[in-house]
Amino acid sequence: MKKNYVAFLIVSCIVISMFIIPVEDSASAYKRKDKYSWQILRARRWLKKLWNREVKLISETINLKGSFWLHSDNYIAYEALEDSYPGFARRLYQSLMDYGYQHDSWYELAFEGNLEVFPFQKGEAIVLVEGEWYQVKSWDYSSGEVFDDFEGYADLCMLKSIHSWIQGECEDSLYYIEKAESYWDGTGFKDGSWTNCYDTYKLGLFIATCKIVEYKSNLEEIIEKTIWSLQDIKSGGIWSHFSNIGEHWEGSQQTVEATAMCILAYKQPF
Repeated sequence: MKKNYVAFLIVSCIVISMFIIPVEDSASAYKRKDKYSWQILRARRWLKKLWNREVKLISETINLKGSFWLHSDNYIAYEALEDSYPGFARRLYQSLMDYGYQHDSWYELAFEGNLEVFPFQKGEAIVLVEGEWYQVKSWDYSSGEVFDDFEGYADLCMLKSIHSWIQGECEDSLYYIEKAESYWDGTGFKDGSWTNCYDTYKLGLFIATCKIVEYKSNLEEIIEKTIWSLQDIKSGGIWSHFSNIGEHWEGSQQTVEATAMCILAYKQPF
């Protein structure tokens, strides 16, 4: 009788645990066959740790806990966390709205299909709220100044490829994704913004763009390897800039923008 009771308790605990494991711990937002599921999960958890309960936003980096950007940081963090942390993502989205987010992030083109963000306009950084120890910032595009030379930037070519794809302009879409791909120099995307290091977020955006516009690139495998070689072993955050595969640039930090965009490389297209 005692053995049966013990066995009953063991089985009960197993069954209960199946229902109380959080959604995020199951990595359910991704296909289980994805070999990077664990890395993606760690990156998501790192993002969530940067949430500040007072400000109700995610800070730019661990080292800049008083710096909060509506976009691109908190907008793309919302997109990156929407599947695995739906309740948390809803709170984050509500905070974006409360602070006056205008749906003007260029990345809404990629993840919401928002055509109104094109043509790409040059923005000015502004402070929306300033507290004793923090600033909530965003970008003001009211000047109307347009990026006439957007073809000189890999990430803007990726976004333009998506813009053309949504409108059914397949030839233009192909032209711009191939234009973006042409900036790859064997290590990273060396475009008009390149100085002495490469931007990590462009790697994630490229993979996401290829999925959205159904473009098969021979670079996808090496780009994925590069992304996850830049994930910090201890924290799970991803370094913002790099000089080579597995070598983050000495002046870089683990940032929301880089981490969230690399997570979004694995999100299903809108």
